Amino acid sequence: MKFWKPIFLCLALIMTLSVSASIASAANNEITKIGSDVFIAKDVSVDKVSVIGGSAKIDGQIQGDVAAIGGSVILGDTATVLGDVVAIGGTVQKAPNTIIKGDIVEIAIPGHQAVVGAMNKGELPLLGISIAIFCLLAFVCALILALVVVGFYTKQIGNASFACEKSAWRCFWAGVLGLILIVPITLLLLISLIGIVFIPLWIMLVVAALFFGKVVMSQLIGKKLLHFFKVAKKPMMLEVAFGIIVLAFISMIPFIGGLIKMILITIALGGVILTRFGAEKA
Repeated sequence: MKFWKPIFLCLALIMTLSVSASIASAANNEITKIGSDVFIAKDVSVDKVSVIGGSAKIDGQIQGDVAAIGGSVILGDTATVLGDVVAIGGTVQKAPNTIIKGDIVEIAIPGHQAVVGAMNKGELPLLGISIAIFCLLAFVCALILALVVVGFYTKQIGNASFACEKSAWRCFWAGVLGLILIVPITLLLLISLIGIVFIPLWIMLVVAALFFGKVVMSQLIGKKLLHFFKVAKKPMMLEVAFGIIVLAFISMIPFIGGLIKMILITIALGGVILTRFGAEKA
């Protein structure tokens, strides 16, 4: 059952995000919302605030971190944050009397400012605008989905990432074998009367494995780069977001970028296979 749980999770998350569902959690005095904004009043104190697809406006006290994915963090004069303030795809706006004990991290989405600026100046034709918007939305949706998966499967991603880090060559060859087997298994299902029924499930399994592998590799890249810049012990969501953005920049490099990304994803796929979606340690 553990092997199939990530597949059903991904399907559930896609359905949830498509209707912009809002989730608020009061457990441990933490607030998490998807698809809407969060407001913390002046005399209110909470442990942690996380927003995906919205902004966070803080006038009260936050004992831990404040993170906004696809939105901004707005801190008023009476706001106090004892942890870090993170804005991915947005900005951190603070008043003169705002108190922040941790770090301020702003990560821009690749192409976001360029696309918006060109649209405002009328430099993009209608087709170019449509393609740019589609690519930007696809990137944002993939980023949001990846971060929500991290929220549910932190331990599993850590197990698969550790396998990729410690046994890169083993994971690479396992990933190569997995990619090679995709075509013959698909053909076998097609020619089998009973197998045809399982083709949709097989496709979902392959897509889930590749996406899970991308999240795993993004976490590993983000962790290594943040450690290189001497920024350690940061939330896994920040590591994954940073890694996904780095992978996006790598993809922009002609030919070599695509080759590097393919190798990295192959290693990650091998890690996913060897650990059974991170359910076991390799």
